[in-house]
Amino acid sequence: MDWNVADSYDKANHNPIAVLNGNEGKAWASAKIKEGEEVVLSSKGSKDPDGDQIQVKWWVYREAGNFIGNLELFNPYGEEVKFQMPKLESGQSLHVILEVRDSGTPSLTTYRRIVLTNP
Repeated sequence: MDWNVADSYDKANHNPIAVLNGNEGKAWASAKIKEGEEVVLSSKGSKDPDGDQIQVKWWVYREAGNFIGNLELFNPYGEEVKFQMPKLESGQSLHVILEVRDSGTPSLTTYRRIVLTNP
């Protein structure tokens, strides 16, 4: 929270900017994907306003959508993640989180969520 007490913008660390499939906003995204279709999620364009290095991590937020299936995200630390859309039971959704962490002091993290459902 140095930005709260620093006397200038340059003297504080700021949260990284998470870009999800080209969208720089902060809102969560949603999509309807058929079972078996390839899902491609990208963090290309994510950056840190202070110029710090960033680390990207993708993960499934199982508790949020009650997804109980098995889904392995290949290359969960890469700029892009791909997987086959699983079959979802009635009332289930698949929540995938993009986590972007900077190397500043203190290290700060920004999250983006995409909620996937079967049509």
